[in-house]
Amino acid sequence: MNPNFFEMKLPFVFLFFILTFSSCKTEDKEVLTTAPTVDKDAQKIIIDQTLSTAYKYDLNAVAYQKEIDKGLAKDSTIAYLWQQKSMPLYKQGKYEAGRPFLDKAVLYNRQRYLDYRAFMICVFSKKYKEAISEFNKCIDEYGNSYVMDHTYKCYIGISHLMLNEFEKAEAIFKEDISTIENEKGEDWVHPLELFYFGISLYEQEKYEEAILIFDK
Repeated sequence: MNPNFFEMKLPFVFLFFILTFSSCKTEDKEVLTTAPTVDKDAQKIIIDQTLSTAYKYDLNAVAYQKEIDKGLAKDSTIAYLWQQKSMPLYKQGKYEAGRPFLDKAVLYNRQRYLDYRAFMICVFSKKYKEAISEFNKCIDEYGNSYVMDHTYKCYIGISHLMLNEFEKAEAIFKEDISTIENEKGEDWVHPLELFYFGISLYEQEKYEEAILIFDK
């Protein structure tokens, strides 16, 4: 493996993910817990009231966290507020501090936040073995869907890539790209997935194949 390749290239690519993630603050506020007994209208009122005050403060401010806590004190089953509590901590690099709150979001709305947690584990915490396990759970439960613009299998491929498991990464990317092309057409394949696919080939010294992918 070329030791400088990932050092030089990957930070720019992960910047894309981070910039994408920065929009989480304005995420749809209609994301509520899936528990059948929940009063969604009541939860929406709590969410709107809580965030209208919390967003007056910087996301990293103690006051922001206190306002989120006030909302959770009214209803501790609102998954979106747990996500909003965890998100600033992840953006500060305080992954272990934010993880329990993210786990709460998954507990109260698994369908909405299971893949989001897997994304955070992969892109922010960079615990790639755990990310593979989490995304496989997502696939088993919900199929190979999308989170933050990319398929679950794309993130699995990235995780294998970062573990230096280049053959596994190649196989994942090849399968995923082929499926997308067959079901939706070539235009649906994200350029970043092609980029990572090319890296998996490059690292195996399959240079001619890698050039073809990079040209795409």
